[in-house]
Amino acid sequence: MDQIDIETINQQARKAKELFNEGKHNEAELMMQGVMQQALNYYKDELAVEMAEYYFMYGTIIVLKVSEHQEVFGQRTREAENNVLGVQDSEDTQSDNEGEQIEDGNIEEEHKVQENKVNQNIEDLDDFHIAWENLEVARVILEKEIQNQKDRGVQEFKYMRNLAKVYIKLAELDQYRDKFDDAQENFQKSLQLRLQCENPEISRDIAETYFFLGNVTLYNYKEGKEEEALTFYLKALQILENHLCKLQNQEFKQIIHQDTYDREHLKLSFLDNDEIKELKQVLSMLYDKIEDTNIAQKEIQTEEWKKAREEMLNKAQIIQQQQVQQQQFTQQPIQEERQIIQLGNFGNARRRLEVVQQQPQNQVTQINNTNIQNQDQVQEADQLPQEEASKKVKID
Repeated sequence: MDQIDIETINQQARKAKELFNEGKHNEAELMMQGVMQQALNYYKDELAVEMAEYYFMYGTIIVLKVSEHQEVFGQRTREAENNVLGVQDSEDTQSDNEGEQIEDGNIEEEHKVQENKVNQNIEDLDDFHIAWENLEVARVILEKEIQNQKDRGVQEFKYMRNLAKVYIKLAELDQYRDKFDDAQENFQKSLQLRLQCENPEISRDIAETYFFLGNVTLYNYKEGKEEEALTFYLKALQILENHLCKLQNQEFKQIIHQDTYDREHLKLSFLDNDEIKELKQVLSMLYDKIEDTNIAQKEIQTEEWKKAREEMLNKAQIIQQQQVQQQQFTQQPIQEERQIIQLGNFGNARRRLEVVQQQPQNQVTQINNTNIQNQDQVQEADQLPQEEASKKVKID
């Protein structure tokens, strides 16, 4: 068998990225599976530090594939973001008429549609679990390598940067599960790594992480979240403005929190290169985000907003309770089945006997108990076998 060429493996990995960008997600996933198998055959160790990059690439492809047709940040995320932007969820506006539509339409076809949705959700959850496993392996490998370098007194920023990317993707998975506290923790870990190996004044990676922290803060239902989110957004804004000034050979300027901002400097010019044009567009969207959050922060002081927030919190609590009840409902048959297995055939026979003779047994038991109480100790000893026999019939 010919020796595997690592350059060929990397070329196939780049090809998988190209396939994904072309919308050929399944082909990209299959090619990436082959890349991982070849890389494993080459390095001979699943936990080799070089394998971390392939685990990360495979996990990222799966996350992006599912996010193409899923609300990757979950239901609560969409509701929170729409609330900040003043948008009413279209599903809520149609909820009053859904019953009539199903009743007048083809019920069997509707059931098929719902069944397909359930199957798709299960498939998506499986995909995200696979993505999480690959990202977790990449995290373990990189953390171990970074610690080994610290023990040797050396430090390579390459592994810290890669680990920061892994934390970003893990945080996205946490958001998909509505685990916003966990997502914020992973974003913070990514931020701490990037602050160590990037220029905090102009690094777009650091600005990106601050922006993600602002988003996840808004998605979470906590008091004062708007003010905290604004803090993160303004830090991202300052860094991006610094970066723009650097590209245009201008001095940095201090960004001050305002209700509205002058965006004259963001107008596109024929002198702008592609990087400057793209950065100006990003800054324009970030300014929109900050101004929307400013409006939301002021609205939370009104009675109408407080009432809407209370309704939102109640709705979130109801959803959480339903999820817990659904989990208990799905787990209950499993627990019951385990009990039956432990009882065995003899236990099953006794259970059937109890159902058939439930009422006569209760009457006989009451009479026996009354007679036993009225007799002396000798009679109680004589009746003891009968009492035990009646108990055996009742035991499940």
